[in-house]
Amino acid sequence: MSMSRPAASARAFAFATLAGCAVLAAPTGTAGAQKPGTTVTATAKNGIDPKGKRQIVCRGAKIPAGWVLVDDLRDTTQCDGANPAAIKLYNVWSLEQIEGRASGSVIEICTNTATPSGWSLVDVFRDRDRCGHSEELFVANVKRIRKN
Repeated sequence: MSMSRPAASARAFAFATLAGCAVLAAPTGTAGAQKPGTTVTATAKNGIDPKGKRQIVCRGAKIPAGWVLVDDLRDTTQCDGANPAAIKLYNVWSLEQIEGRASGSVIEICTNTATPSGWSLVDVFRDRDRCGHSEELFVANVKRIRKN
């Protein structure tokens, strides 16, 4: 009998966790409605310079001069995202403008992006929610750079 009580608690916890995930995963605002090429102002995160602008483009698009790849995303509303064959692929890239940043500015970019001229590598680390969404424990997929 004592076994059924923990199992019931575990089921209740799992259900509450899944319900919370559904709320967190629901799209909010107009971000999901953005079309490739839309530019938005970046927001501050962990002391990273928020002065750049962000642009959403289809994966594989040419990255314009003065911009860097900062994330890859999944969006079913654009760039063939509704294609059932690509349901688990990250089909859009988030680019951030670095042109015109002040000396000492810091930004986090995907490691597969070359460090731009005039910028120095500060750190590399793994972030499961960005830049390829690596499940590998020892794969650094994000790098922090600082403008010289």
